[in-house]
Amino acid sequence: MDIKIIYLQKIKLRKTNKLDKETKDKYLTEFLWLGLGLKVILKDYELCEDINDKIDYLCIDESYRLVLVEKREGKDTRTIRSGLMFIDYIKENLSKIKILIGDKLGKDILKDICFDCRLVILTESFTNYDYSSIKSLPYTIEAINYVFLDNDLVFIKEYQNKKKDFLYYNGFRSSLYMELENYLCSLGEDVSIFGYRNVITVRKIKAFMYIIVTSDQITIYLDNKEYTIKTYKDLEKMEDKIEKAYDEN
Repeated sequence: MDIKIIYLQKIKLRKTNKLDKETKDKYLTEFLWLGLGLKVILKDYELCEDINDKIDYLCIDESYRLVLVEKREGKDTRTIRSGLMFIDYIKENLSKIKILIGDKLGKDILKDICFDCRLVILTESFTNYDYSSIKSLPYTIEAINYVFLDNDLVFIKEYQNKKKDFLYYNGFRSSLYMELENYLCSLGEDVSIFGYRNVITVRKIKAFMYIIVTSDQITIYLDNKEYTIKTYKDLEKMEDKIEKAYDEN
C-alpha cells in the first residue's frame, strides 16, 4: 500500500526551539482532537495489573467509537501487542470500562458509545513488519505517523487493515447506497467506512461525511449541510461536493 498524506494539519507551535520529549507529548495530547478527531478520556492509565503497561490514550472519536491509542518510540513491536492485550481486556471487562468512562464523561454518554474498540498505533516510523503484523488481525487498526516539522505538527495515515466495518450496523444498504459506497472507496486507499446502528461514518484520518440510509432515500451530512439522494442522477450530482470534502479534510 502506498503511503499517503491524507491529513496535514499545520499547527503553529508556541515554541520555535527544539522540542524535548515532554513538550512533544504535551502537543500530541493537546491536538489529538484537532488532528485525529479523538477526544481523550484517559491518559497514561494502568488498566489492570495483569498487563505490564499503561494505556497511552483511551479516547472516543466523532462516531462515539472507543479508540485505543498506543504511542511508540522507535521500532518496538511490543506496542502492537500491548494494544491488542488492552482491546481483549476491554472486551472481557465491559462493565468495569463503562463505569470508568461514566465517571469521566457522565453516564448518559454510555448509551451512545460503540465499545468495539479501534486501535491507533501512533509513531514516528513504521516498518513493513508492522504492516504485515496488522494486516491479518481481526480488529480495526490504523498506523498513523506524527512528525514535528519546523513549527508544525503533521499527521500521516500510513496504513489501515480494514476499509469497511459494519459489525453493529442495523440500517439499510440499498443498491443506490452500494453505488455510493463504491464511489467513496474509489476516492483513495485512505478512506474507511464505519457503520454503527443506523449511521455510516466516512473518514480519512478524521470523519468528513455521515450517511443515513432509509428504504427510499439516502441522507448525506457534509460540511455541516444536509443533502438528500433518491436517484442515481442525484448521486452523480453530489460527486463533486463529496470529492471536494475528501480533498479538503
